[in-house]
Amino acid sequence: MKNNAIILIHPQMSSQCLIREIKRRELNVISLIRTYEVAHLDIEFVLRHSDLYYQAEPDEQLAINELNSLIEANGFNVIGVINGIDSGRYQADALIKKHVDPSVELDYSLIRLNKFKVNEALKCSNIASIRGEQVLLSDPLETKLNAADHIGFPCVIKPSQDTAAMADVKIVHSPQELLQYFRERQGKENAYFQNSINDKFLIQQYIPHERFREFALDFVTVNGTHTCVGIIEYVFEKVDDKYSIRRKNQPLDLEAYPELSVLIDYTVECLDALHVRQGHTHNEVFWDGAQEVLLVESNNRVAGSGNVELYALYYGISPYAFYLDSMQAKMPEHRFPVAHASEPHCLLLDLYNYTVDNPTSVNLQGLQSEVTLMHFRNKTKISPQFYIAYNRLESIACRVMIRASSALELEADIETLLARERDGSLFLVS
Repeated sequence: MKNNAIILIHPQMSSQCLIREIKRRELNVISLIRTYEVAHLDIEFVLRHSDLYYQAEPDEQLAINELNSLIEANGFNVIGVINGIDSGRYQADALIKKHVDPSVELDYSLIRLNKFKVNEALKCSNIASIRGEQVLLSDPLETKLNAADHIGFPCVIKPSQDTAAMADVKIVHSPQELLQYFRERQGKENAYFQNSINDKFLIQQYIPHERFREFALDFVTVNGTHTCVGIIEYVFEKVDDKYSIRRKNQPLDLEAYPELSVLIDYTVECLDALHVRQGHTHNEVFWDGAQEVLLVESNNRVAGSGNVELYALYYGISPYAFYLDSMQAKMPEHRFPVAHASEPHCLLLDLYNYTVDNPTSVNLQGLQSEVTLMHFRNKTKISPQFYIAYNRLESIACRVMIRASSALELEADIETLLARERDGSLFLVS
């Protein structure tokens, strides 16, 4: 039908890939753009390709009502909703409930906006999760210290409400570091979403990478059926035999690694416990290599930072394409995308700049592989000892996607880029 449409809630994750997939299927684009959290959104691109564009009111319910009136006035038939930002979950589900699936439970949409409440919901369903306690920024210092003492040092602190995975996350090793963390948060905007100040924080058990590997599993859910559309292992590099930094996003498939099915089964249990009915989720878990799996967090959106493009390359179909085909009642190109790899020699590589002041470009010349710069965000030089107080949001200078013809070619080009990172020839000043 010519009036069929997809609603996009703040589509900041791989928006060009998303809108291209929608237009290829001759569907209309309805965009709801929030009035804040716009630093990572290409507003001009979204506006140019939207058939209906709505700048949302700060009042979420008012925005939902006004957008519904515009949809009715323009005669659109909404067949799907894609949420592009963690804090947009309630708006997305309210629109899904009206236009797509009346069985969506909005009480659970609110639970999914809070990382602590998510873990409590898992506990109620007897699903293993990481121990944690929620505190308020306004709580007395004694309350925060008591929570941390109960969890044990070192522990992880991160905002628990309406926020992205890597914003303001910190490992603290002592009461002094914990108190310093909360002093620095007073009146400070969220590191990822400007104009947003966090007041709820999760103090959580620290899970060491020496014992657990970390994975991301992306799911598309349609009518309560969850399909894994991508699995990535976060590969960390050890520095000085003590510190870990993020280095690779390595996609994986069940054909080569059938043992990963335990991660899929666990994540499906989590999504069922959270009453997820429709849409994308980006789920991060720890795994001990045997039977113990622990949810880090379930993000209310598709993966960001180039992972959608990586999935499309590695599996031959993107999470967006899978969802859109499902919502059009078509059999997706790969019914179980993670069962095989179409392009096995590809990954995302994170690179760090601790040698050059204010670089303007990245030296990707002379490589055998096809290398794409996915983002070049943090352009200021960081300390050579950045890994001691590692914060990947503030530390990663750029991310590249590498597509090679063989495993040997892939490893050779990775080593070339890492050598350039070390010797100062990776980042250039024009």
